[in-house]
Amino acid sequence: MGERQARPHLSCPNCGETVLPDDVFCFHCGRRLKAAQSSPRPVPRHIGLWALALVGVLALVGAGYVIHHQQQALQAALQHQNSPKAKHRSGRVVLHPVVTTTTSYPANLPSSAHWTVEVETYHNVQLSLRLPTSLAHLKKSTSSQWVWGDPSFPYQVTLGVASSKPGAASVSLGTNTWGTPIAKSGSTAQQDLYIKWAPGNWAEVLMTVPSKDEGWLGAIAESVRVS
Repeated sequence: MGERQARPHLSCPNCGETVLPDDVFCFHCGRRLKAAQSSPRPVPRHIGLWALALVGVLALVGAGYVIHHQQQALQAALQHQNSPKAKHRSGRVVLHPVVTTTTSYPANLPSSAHWTVEVETYHNVQLSLRLPTSLAHLKKSTSSQWVWGDPSFPYQVTLGVASSKPGAASVSLGTNTWGTPIAKSGSTAQQDLYIKWAPGNWAEVLMTVPSKDEGWLGAIAESVRVS
């Protein structure tokens, strides 16, 4: 059985009292009724509940979109921070992008001496060479230079770091390796060696050995390593 249709609620436009659809005059104030005014019908309760539910759904959707966008932004930031490129920027600057060395060790080191390996570090670069044991006595050192020598004679070897090579080091001795001509004076033989491992970075080896052991110069030069 269908629901009974509700009759419209009419009121007098002069006094506002309720009138019937068939009334010609208002029984309260006596005004002639041309057309009875229908008062606004109340909004059904179920419509109000649906409106509130719709507003709630829209609010939840908006909040979910904002949270999703923030999560994506955070994930992108974390991926950028953990990327190899970002790590490289925050790490130590590479000091020697190109590592060079001299030629290989001589097949036979001069038998006139026993040989000792000396290893030093400059920042993140390792410098090493071989010295006759008689010269392998550290006389002095700084953060960028080390001097070994014979305490009783003017024979010594200096290993250091230089920003450039002098013009006198004009003899090519290997890849990015230059030296001065061997100079003899009395009981000594002397030669300077320069090895470039990066722009503005040279390993400097200054050698003074007994003239009778001139072969030590080549053996020391060929043992230098930059890594």
